[in-house]
Amino acid sequence: MLDTCVLYGQTLRDVLLTAAELKLLQPHFSLEILEELRRYLVEDGRMTGEQAARLVEAIESAFPQALVPVNPAHLASLQNDRKDRHVLSIAIEAPAQFIVTDNITDFAKAATEPHGVQVRTADQFLMDLLAMYPRKMPSVLRRVSAGLSRPPLSPAEVAEAMSKVVPHFSKAMRTRLLASDY
Repeated sequence: MLDTCVLYGQTLRDVLLTAAELKLLQPHFSLEILEELRRYLVEDGRMTGEQAARLVEAIESAFPQALVPVNPAHLASLQNDRKDRHVLSIAIEAPAQFIVTDNITDFAKAATEPHGVQVRTADQFLMDLLAMYPRKMPSVLRRVSAGLSRPPLSPAEVAEAMSKVVPHFSKAMRTRLLASDY
């Protein structure tokens, strides 16, 4: 289950969704999460309304099976932060093993564990993927890199671009990419 905050930054979003395209993860999100993403990108001036709408349409089109409805019956009974109850509801409905979010304080273990849901930061989750798919994760960064033209970035530069958001994953991937033939 991908929370809005991990879809907000372009590079992290591209890495997570490319990993999903390569079947390294099964993404889950809702129309509400995609609407939040669209709204935040426009409000923060990162995209025009038209650009953000196209991005959301592209995500919906690429991952139609990832869309999970929020179950209103869950919302009142869930014990995590009120503004993020829809996120836990989606994880339960999917069902998803993980909520990937950088807002981990909004998801106390006491609220998520009874539903079999673990909370992972984007950095923790990508390190988990790297441990499970050590030969495939460099391909993810290569694909992201190949899609960039303004400015063009090498796979190691893609990893570097994420160093503030996912520092452990960024360092591990830079080391791997620069030291080998991955």
